[in-house]
Amino acid sequence: IWCQKTVVIVTPTSTVISVPQTEVVIEIPNVFTPNNDGRNEFFGVKSNYPLDDFHLIIYDRWGLKVFESTNYQEFWNGNYLQKGEACTDGTYFFITNFTVMNESRKEHGFLTLIR
Repeated sequence: IWCQKTVVIVTPTSTVISVPQTEVVIEIPNVFTPNNDGRNEFFGVKSNYPLDDFHLIIYDRWGLKVFESTNYQEFWNGNYLQKGEACTDGTYFFITNFTVMNESRKEHGFLTLIR
């Protein structure tokens, strides 16, 4: 299973911000499966360009913070932040803020964890 939400950064004139031979693409999956099969094991914000001022928080359906990071290269493995225990299958909510190419972005949404 692999579904994803893709965010393409655009300028106010609606043209894609480009770096040599590529566009800035940020991918935020909406499903991940941390079941040790080697595929889709982690949830995080993936980018082909560095993200500055990054912050990601993930909450469970009761509003308990299960993960937090200020490093866009750090991914959630599906375990509780403090306890280290595996989170249950279900829907979680994420909020992320970052700056890319001097443009600040705030994204939020739901993600599904399936073991």
